[in-house]
Amino acid sequence: EMRKLTQVYLEFDRDSLPFTDPRRPAFLVADHVLGGHFYSRLYVALRHEAGDTYGAGTSDSGDVVPNVYAASTFTRAENAGPIEAKLRGAMNVFQEKGITEDERAGAISYLRGNRAFDRQSAGQIFRRFLMERRLSLPPGFFDDQIERASTLSAGEINAFIREFYEPGQFTIVRAVPE
Repeated sequence: EMRKLTQVYLEFDRDSLPFTDPRRPAFLVADHVLGGHFYSRLYVALRHEAGDTYGAGTSDSGDVVPNVYAASTFTRAENAGPIEAKLRGAMNVFQEKGITEDERAGAISYLRGNRAFDRQSAGQIFRRFLMERRLSLPPGFFDDQIERASTLSAGEINAFIREFYEPGQFTIVRAVPE
């Protein structure tokens, strides 16, 4: 319970993957499909279909060490039970059925296109290089992750989804009005 909240905030949390985990390229695709854009699985299930929330998505606080990966949303207090059930349902369907080939292709297109936005200036390129160096990652590491992701089939990504998104790996966190 938290003072001054007017809505309920829900997160399904689990340990994230470190940047160097060999499964990370599959994770990049899966995460984008589940919660990485306005027409992601979570947005469609929680916002577009019934208008239960203004926002839903995923966040990854990972680094070279695991941190927190979360699927989250918020809603009015009286809608907390139904939206939690919808969030659980969307996560379960994602884990059980995985992604389609069209979703895989769309995620790869996004990852490649977003990489281009990260290279618009010398400063951006330099900061990326310094980040890789600071984290003891080889030069071009983040670009290589995207290229590795692009070589994965939907079946390979779905195998990752079945394991990583297993419901028992997640803990629900609720922030509710006092």
